[in-house]
Amino acid sequence: SPKIPHPSRRESIAWLALENLVRALMTFRGIALVNAMTLVSEIGDFTRFDNAPGFMKFVGLIPSESSSGLKRSQGGITKAGNSFCRKALVESAWHYRQPARVAPILRLRQHGQPKAVLDLSWKAQQRLCSRFRHLQRQHKSSVITVTAIARELAGFVWAMAQLLAGRPVPDRDTKGGAAATAKQAGKLYILKPSKRFKSKTALSASKGMPQR
Repeated sequence: SPKIPHPSRRESIAWLALENLVRALMTFRGIALVNAMTLVSEIGDFTRFDNAPGFMKFVGLIPSESSSGLKRSQGGITKAGNSFCRKALVESAWHYRQPARVAPILRLRQHGQPKAVLDLSWKAQQRLCSRFRHLQRQHKSSVITVTAIARELAGFVWAMAQLLAGRPVPDRDTKGGAAATAKQAGKLYILKPSKRFKSKTALSASKGMPQR
C-alpha cells in the first residue's frame, strides 16, 4: 500500500494558521463552519488585499459604475468576483436582521478565543445589526439591505484576517481624529455661550403683558 507522506513543519504551521482563521471567523454572527471554511479555502491568503475595498471588489460586492465626463452613476453590484465567497457572505448577512446579542450557539463558537477577536466580532455585530435596521427604516428593499450588510461584513472578515496576521487594523471610528470628534460634539451638544434664553415671565414683563 502506498505510504501517506507526513506534512512538513512549514505545512503544519500553515494549516494551523488557517485553522485559527477559520475559528476566528466563526466568532462572527452568521458565519458557522461551512461559511468560514468556504471563505478561507477560496481566499487562502487574505494579506494579498491591501485594504477592505480590495477584498470587497474581489468577491463582487461593490456597486457597478457608469461614468461619462463629469457624470458619474452607480448601479447594482458587479458580481464579477468569487461567487462562492459572495454567496457565503450574503447568506450570513441575513442573521443581522435581529438585535445584537450573543446567542448560546454563538457563545460556544467564541469559547477560548482571544479578547481582540471577540471585541472585533462584537463590534461587527453592533454595527451590522444597527445598519440593517437603519436601512429597513428607510424602506430599502430586502435585496439592497442584505447586499449592503454583506459588503460591510466582508470588510470585517478582512479586518479579522489582518488581526490574526499581526497587521494593524484600521479603525473607521477614529477617522478624522480628535478634530472630527470635537466638531461633531460641538455641532450636536454644545450651545454658544453668548446666546441667552429668556423665560416666559421675563418676556411678559418686558412687553408689559400681565403675567398668568
